[in-house]
Amino acid sequence: LADVTLGIGLAHYALGELAAAGETLAYALTQYSLLEDVEGEAVALSNLGLVHLANGNLEKAESCFLAAIEYQQKRGDAVEVARQQGNFGLVLRAQGKWPETEHMHRQALYMLTEADDREGQATQRANLASLAYLRGHFHEAEHDYQEALSLYEAVDHLQGQADVLTNLGNISHARSEWEKALNYYQEALVRYRQIGHRRGQAGSLANIGVIYRELGRWPEATSFYEQAIDWYREAAERPGV
Repeated sequence: LADVTLGIGLAHYALGELAAAGETLAYALTQYSLLEDVEGEAVALSNLGLVHLANGNLEKAESCFLAAIEYQQKRGDAVEVARQQGNFGLVLRAQGKWPETEHMHRQALYMLTEADDREGQATQRANLASLAYLRGHFHEAEHDYQEALSLYEAVDHLQGQADVLTNLGNISHARSEWEKALNYYQEALVRYRQIGHRRGQAGSLANIGVIYRELGRWPEATSFYEQAIDWYREAAERPGV
């Protein structure tokens, strides 16, 4: 039952259904604790931390990630320790501790590269790119995002691809490279549609609308804004979507 509950929670999170994901993952954590299943507890804690992070609850996210690191260290799982260190780096970034953030992500990237974990490497590359973007280092951010995209494509991780494509679009947007940004946002939309991610689709449609506005193509801009509003409304009908 605990594994099934965890799977449901992960599905909710993948779809952007944060409220449902948080509730389900918390229940899975309770079940694993009763079973004294350390591995299950660590996985539930990690994903619950991601939900708290997405909701802006940094204190709870930090608690979950640090506990997950401790559990994985007890298990001797170096790959999972690295992944959780990367997650903790996200909390540090949100707290504005950028040097500590970079150190944490680079340490995690090194460990995951040694383990040949390409999905993990992609995530840490994307995390480093996001930090570079915040610092205004667009060239560095673009390079790391491209590396992350290649790795996500190698493991067929569609949401990772969509998120990275969105961020590449943001870089092109910041540079006023409208056609390039439009292409990235359109590619992101395709992938969000493939996985049924409502908020991702809404955001992509809104981004495309912004680019059409910048190009002076107002009919297309209005159409995409209206589609984005429809998707946001549909998402709002389901708690946490």
